[in-house]
Amino acid sequence: MIIGIDLGTTNIKTGVFSDDLKLLFSTTVPSPVSIVKPGAEMDPNQLWDSVCKAINICRNHFEVFNISGIGLTGMAEAGCLINNSLKPESQILLWYDRRGSRQAAELRYIYGKQIYEINGLEMTNVRSLAKWMWMINNGAKKTARWCGVPEWVGLKMTGNFFTDRTLAARTGAFDLKAMDYSENILSLAGANRNIFAPVLPAPAKVGNLKLDICQLFGIDTRPAVYIAGHDDIVAAYGIGARHGDLVNSAGTGEALIKITDQLPDLVDIRKSKIAISPFFSDHYWALIKGVGATGALIKQLSLLTGTSLHEIDELVTHAHNENKGEVIIKLSEKRLPVIHFPSESKPEDIYNQAFEVIVKKFYQSFLKCEQFQPSARKLIIFGGGAASENLSNRKAASVNLPYERFPNLEASILGAASIATGSISVDLLK
Repeated sequence: MIIGIDLGTTNIKTGVFSDDLKLLFSTTVPSPVSIVKPGAEMDPNQLWDSVCKAINICRNHFEVFNISGIGLTGMAEAGCLINNSLKPESQILLWYDRRGSRQAAELRYIYGKQIYEINGLEMTNVRSLAKWMWMINNGAKKTARWCGVPEWVGLKMTGNFFTDRTLAARTGAFDLKAMDYSENILSLAGANRNIFAPVLPAPAKVGNLKLDICQLFGIDTRPAVYIAGHDDIVAAYGIGARHGDLVNSAGTGEALIKITDQLPDLVDIRKSKIAISPFFSDHYWALIKGVGATGALIKQLSLLTGTSLHEIDELVTHAHNENKGEVIIKLSEKRLPVIHFPSESKPEDIYNQAFEVIVKKFYQSFLKCEQFQPSARKLIIFGGGAASENLSNRKAASVNLPYERFPNLEASILGAASIATGSISVDLLK
């Protein structure tokens, strides 16, 4: 059996799979997030306790718990400081925490173009490097190292400190062409390569589960532990995305992921506001374009109208657009949506208008992705938004592509488990 773990902002999803990757059991426990004035943080030890809780829930479901591999995926950019003894010295700052905004702005103002042409990302407070700089500027030792969330759990499990390329690519200090940290960017930030975990190619095996942790989980063997990578990228791999596929991650924050075998010009990528990541091979890349907080919009509408997600498709079928022009919806990538509508509005008309807004944002993001080869050949939709057949049909029709949707597939933990088999399926990429 193989375990896949998705260390998310809201929840920790854990699944146990058979050796042929059939889901046998899964559970979800809340991530121990604390909301603070600049953003949000987690206690690294509480995070580890939550992971242990999730695995033990799984353990208690089976009479025999023979595990051969564990794959770890999760949020990128979030992390804490660890010392030379690999012990935590700070809270985990979540990816959207605003600490590091000033440091990022200074780097961006002076060296923005130079940095972007190396790592393909805008330098913002989201980047791990900016958060590390903030911590150093606020009293942390300059020798302190940055430890991401999947890396922290991998460290606790094995005693080894490593990362994979998809997570390293989100630090703000990774050279996409050299596939390693950029000495140039690190020097601009007053840092050195030792502040980040060493990078392993996929599949990134960190080590084997420590004996005391095996005993903690009731596992007789010492399974291999893998850093599977960044959750969106791992999920795309989990659903079998191939070269030329357009993957629609329709969660709380929606994104498009396009798989290509060419590293595009990073200046052109910047103009289109697209992020880029290695995709489990020296020859494939994932283009990532945010669509907006569309899942949050659907959730808000469900609460405001008192209708469930399962009722939406039937409702929008009977929409008359009587309130078109009166229902106002503002949707962004980084903020919760704003909705204004008259009190007499019918739920079906509000949903219909919301779907039109979502599809418009989706189509705009699609056009940005289509500037880069190859042309999309198929649309694959997963996540909460995939539960709506009506919305999926509208998206596919807007871009004139055949599509598949997987509303009930836990793509991220499946991808993590797939990578924890110890091999990357090159056939999936062709």
